[in-house]
Amino acid sequence: MSKGKLFTAAVATLVTAASFAVAASLAVAAPLVGVPPLREQVSLNGTWDKGGQVPNYIGENIASREYERRVSIPASWGGKRFALEFGAVNHIAQISVNGVQIAEHLGGFIPFSVDLPPTLKAGDSFTLKVVVKGRLHEPIIDPTGSRANKNGVKNPWVLWPVGNAWNKLDNEYTGITDDVWLRAYGPVAIADAFAQTSFRGKTIRVDYTLRNSTMAPQTVRLEADIVSASDGKTEKTLAAPPVTVAPGQTKTVRVEAAWPNPRLWWPDQPHLYHLRSRLVQGGKRLDAETRRFGFREFWAQGTTFRLNGVRFNSTGDYFVWGKDNHWPDSYTPAGWRKTIAALKDLNTQSVRLHKQPAPQFALDIADETGLLLVSESALDGPTGGATPFKLDKYLDNSIKFWVPAWVKANRNHASVWMWSAMNEMGPVNKENAQKVGKVIRDLDPTRMIIYEGHSNPETYEGDPNTDINSRHYPRPFGNTGGVWTGSGEPWGAKPEESPNGIYAWKVFLDPAKPTASGEALFYPGGQANAAQERNAWWQGVWTRGMRYNGWAAIGPASYRWIRRAEDPNDLRIQNRRNAYARVALFDKEYDELGIAPFIGPTGGPGTLPQVAAGANLKRTLVLYNDEFRDTKIDIEVVVKAGDKVFARGAKSFQVALGEHIDIPFSFQVPFGVKEIQVVRKTSKNGVPKFEESRSFTVSGDGTGETSGVVTIG
Repeated sequence: MSKGKLFTAAVATLVTAASFAVAASLAVAAPLVGVPPLREQVSLNGTWDKGGQVPNYIGENIASREYERRVSIPASWGGKRFALEFGAVNHIAQISVNGVQIAEHLGGFIPFSVDLPPTLKAGDSFTLKVVVKGRLHEPIIDPTGSRANKNGVKNPWVLWPVGNAWNKLDNEYTGITDDVWLRAYGPVAIADAFAQTSFRGKTIRVDYTLRNSTMAPQTVRLEADIVSASDGKTEKTLAAPPVTVAPGQTKTVRVEAAWPNPRLWWPDQPHLYHLRSRLVQGGKRLDAETRRFGFREFWAQGTTFRLNGVRFNSTGDYFVWGKDNHWPDSYTPAGWRKTIAALKDLNTQSVRLHKQPAPQFALDIADETGLLLVSESALDGPTGGATPFKLDKYLDNSIKFWVPAWVKANRNHASVWMWSAMNEMGPVNKENAQKVGKVIRDLDPTRMIIYEGHSNPETYEGDPNTDINSRHYPRPFGNTGGVWTGSGEPWGAKPEESPNGIYAWKVFLDPAKPTASGEALFYPGGQANAAQERNAWWQGVWTRGMRYNGWAAIGPASYRWIRRAEDPNDLRIQNRRNAYARVALFDKEYDELGIAPFIGPTGGPGTLPQVAAGANLKRTLVLYNDEFRDTKIDIEVVVKAGDKVFARGAKSFQVALGEHIDIPFSFQVPFGVKEIQVVRKTSKNGVPKFEESRSFTVSGDGTGETSGVVTIG
């Protein structure tokens, strides 16, 4: 029996059937629009002659492996330059063609391109070999220096980002971990294109990177059509004046145009466009490519986030890509779609791709399904733990090589709304963190930056323009601050001891910028202790206080324990789901009771609040409107005992997008029953949005007629 099922007598928490229907439809849906081919290309995915399946999206724990296969260049690619392009190889890749090594690449989780020798022509075939080495090889590490970790095992100095805290010596995530392509480029070609959309400015700007691989200067003209991915309609054209690119030169060209009426990308309406670009010379097309993007803009406004002008309150979680004991069924396109459906059913809007950057298909599917992503770098290390960085070399490799490749790979994805520059990087001070932030901002000035994972935000807000106050594990730094003390709950926090209840974390809110939490009320799953079990309830109650206070982004660690739950109807899960409903209707006084109605201090059943028969109860509803359209909300409150309804009331309210209002309501407690349930519902335009029930015990033996009315407002 699941732990949640033990408390069915204590409280009934209901979820609308509509939410399950939406989840089911998302889980089995085919790609909504599909990712267009970047250019003329041949996929090299599949079972290679040597080395096995390519790619393995989560990698393996292997020290090294050789991969080998035959590759044929299409005969139609005459006059082109050919390149091998890898989405990611972890962490060292030595590339050979016909037995001759032509390149070596360092650094996992990032894409790279290798030109084929010019002796290979269209129609030729060749043998491709990739020797892959894991993260325990030089120069990813320097074995000459070491420090014992928390288990007493000595680790080498780390010189490159490796994607997770080094608590043991291993070669996790090794292999060819993303797609492999053979691609064709013109003599002058588009090497990169970054589409930047501005809702406030009503403009689109594309920064193109052009490469001239010839021995002579070339004058070319850039042209582009912007086509709706859903219906194929051309909605915008772009053109730049002729530009001359010197021999062997790589040159950036900016094209900008007004666009007053694009179809916007929203999480619930993720409209996408194809940017079809071409290079023309004397009426001849030299090169062409297609990239996908969405027209949207996120920004910080005061203490809030905005998406396309609408206040956006983020409810999130984190997701460690490839950590097999976390979500083993998620790491394929089909599995990832099911995971997104489950996350959305939990009213999770945003996911931080934590520690290990994900392969491109994960971001592509998020673009299509509207799951928001905080893209986090592989710069990760415990604040006071065992990761022995050789800091100067580590930062130099990160800033010059790793971070630019990571940002460029992900910056066209509509779903990526924020960069997480690093996580729990205790050895990195404010000055060094700011250097990393500057690289990110220079490469992408359109997104916000957060620094996750440090107890003291003044130390970790390395970039003064980040606009976000990161409270990774919300608590008073050093367990001070007058909110609570004690260590009965994780991270030195014991919520029930707080004198301010579920509103206690208001003290952490920045008065001038949005405040975000990355791992509030931590519950890792697996072998959880009793305090973490209580946090499963707190995640659905305490976070209601955070939401009421105006936290811009709330991110408890939920999905790992939820997906492991024995019973999908576990009341802890339903409570967590309802806490983040977009159009929620909460009973303020009930939520202020904390988790006492759900679970006892030692883990047994909770204690329901008691009301007197015949009493006129006056309470407060809190109505949230965290959707992106429609401000009219219909609400209903029903008082019943079992199947018998004693009173009900309904009313409509206007609630601004992203805001909430307090609404007084009252009802008479019925006579002759031992327990009642108060059910709260919301709908928009006749569509159910939310339903939740809370139970009370009834004292007193009097008799009489109940008014039958719930007075609202």
